[in-house]
Amino acid sequence: MALIVPGLGQTVTTVGTDVTPKPDPTRVAGGQTGDDVTFGVFKFRGTTKQKYFDYCFSKNLDINEIINQTNFLFKRLKEDDSLRGNELKEAETVEQAAQIIHEYILKDNTGLQNTIDTAYDLLDRNSV
Repeated sequence: MALIVPGLGQTVTTVGTDVTPKPDPTRVAGGQTGDDVTFGVFKFRGTTKQKYFDYCFSKNLDINEIINQTNFLFKRLKEDDSLRGNELKEAETVEQAAQIIHEYILKDNTGLQNTIDTAYDLLDRNSV
């Protein structure tokens, strides 16, 4: 917002301008979400988000690449028992797997049906 100061002619002073670049929210592969709390397709947040950034930095990887996000998630599933990686491997249905993901990884059951529908859609498109 420009502010013209009286008595100083046409001097223009900029007030309250935030020039910090924001990530492109339209990037499906990563990019910060609208609330800038979660990151990427798996919605990493908190310490997991920081661990992901550290993982990418240490390996000189692009944080926005889906393959890097996926590899990190697999690594976390193997290393962190609280994420129930073994239970996820043993899930017999898409619904069971989605429930484990939402309950233990996302810690949020909103969107559970959307996850199930998306999984079935991916299976349909990638099955022979």
